[in-house]
Parts: sequence; structure tokens; C-alpha cells
Amino acid sequence: MDGVIRSGNIKTRKDHKCHGCKEVIPKGTTTYSEIQAYEGKIETLYECNKCVEWCIKKDCMDCLISENAYEGYIKECMKENGCWEGDK
Repeated sequence: MDGVIRSGNIKTRKDHKCHGCKEVIPKGTTTYSEIQAYEGKIETLYECNKCVEWCIKKDCMDCLISENAYEGYIKECMKENGCWEGDK
């Protein structure tokens, strides 16, 4: 079964890469994460606070880790000043 297993804010125990912008999220940072099951694999994805704030500003919570989103998609949206799901 594919889908989100768990999502919410966590405190990182090591450095992670943000799925939205590919920047490093330092160890000890409270940030958003999502555990997903997809095609028989389980992975944990992380979004930095800058990306989360961007999604809130754009009123596009679908921007936060989506099954269809590719790595770095929020950074591209920031450059274009748009939302990959369409501005609301």
C-alpha cells in the first residue's frame, strides 16, 4: 500500500538534505518530515523551515512533500515566485 505513513515535525539527530530545496538541514533542527511507502519502498523525506514557510506563504500545503514532487521543486518555485500546484 502506497502513501504517507507518518508526517509532522521532528528534531533531527543528524544532518539531512531538504527535499524541497536540497539544502542541508543541520543536526538538532526541528523540521517537517514525512515517512512514505512507495512501490514497496519506505523512505523518509525532510523539508527545511524555509520551504515550509514558503508553502504557507503561498497557501499551498500540497507543496509539502508530495508523492509527485521531485527533489528541489520548491527551490524552483521560489525562483519563479509560483507554486508547482498552481497559485491559490
